[in-house]
Amino acid sequence: MFTVKINFRDESVEDPIDALEIFELIRDINDPEHPYTLEQLNVVQEELIRVQKDAKHTYVDVRFTPTIPHCSMATLIGLAIRVKLARSLHPRIKFRHDSARCWMRTRLMVSGGCGKM
Repeated sequence: MFTVKINFRDESVEDPIDALEIFELIRDINDPEHPYTLEQLNVVQEELIRVQKDAKHTYVDVRFTPTIPHCSMATLIGLAIRVKLARSLHPRIKFRHDSARCWMRTRLMVSGGCGKM
C-alpha cells in the first residue's frame, strides 16, 4: 500500500523572488568565448543582483561584469541571461535593458499584470 500526495499550486500565495534564486538560474550559463560558466569567470555574482519591491511591482536588477571592459560578447551574455530568466520565471515579467560604463545591467520588472516582452 502506498500514499500519493498531490500538491496543488495556490496562485493566490505570493512566492517572492530573491537574489539567490536569480543567481542559481543564471550561474551555469556558459560564456560564449570560453569553456567556463559565467560564475566561474566572475561575470555574474550574487552580490550584484538586487531585488526590490514596492506596492505594485518587484524589480530584479542583474548586473554583470564582462571579462574585459570592451567585451564584444557583452550583448550576447545579456541576451543569454534575459532568455534564461524569461524561460524560468513567471510569464508576467517585463524586461528592460540598461547599460552603464563597463557594467551591463539587465533590469527586469516583475509585474502583477500580463506584460509583453
